[in-house]
Amino acid sequence: MRQGLLQDLTPSSSVVVDMCCGIGAFVIMATKKIGCRVYANDLNPESTRWCKENVKLNKVPPGLITVSTLDGREFVKKLAAKGVFNEKMDFHFYMNLPSVAITFLDVFVGLFRGHEDAAQKARLLVGPAVCHFKAWKIAVYDERGTSSVFVGL
Repeated sequence: MRQGLLQDLTPSSSVVVDMCCGIGAFVIMATKKIGCRVYANDLNPESTRWCKENVKLNKVPPGLITVSTLDGREFVKKLAAKGVFNEKMDFHFYMNLPSVAITFLDVFVGLFRGHEDAAQKARLLVGPAVCHFKAWKIAVYDERGTSSVFVGL
């Protein structure tokens, strides 16, 4: 499924931010096939260890992938604090944990508060989103806080 997402990436203007990279299959494809910059993260240290190993085994050009082992929210906040989003690039965010990905959306609310210049330069791309869920209620976050959307089948 993720391979189809590569069609939206361009080497000169796309940056991939994968909040749940696992062992790195998608991020390696993004760098090898497209040549774009990637920030990869997974909470599981074994996953990121193997991601780094796979980066070496697949001979990804140096400097294209940065791998972190953090909570997804902390990962995005750390990138913002470092000024990563200050570049005029298209930032593509991926969260391949269908059961919990939507719970990470709150990290984006107010992320650029106090950094409006960076927000003007960065192009944070949202959607189309594909969610697999088994729930009747999903949380939706906006600048006013959390609201709820009820989903019926």
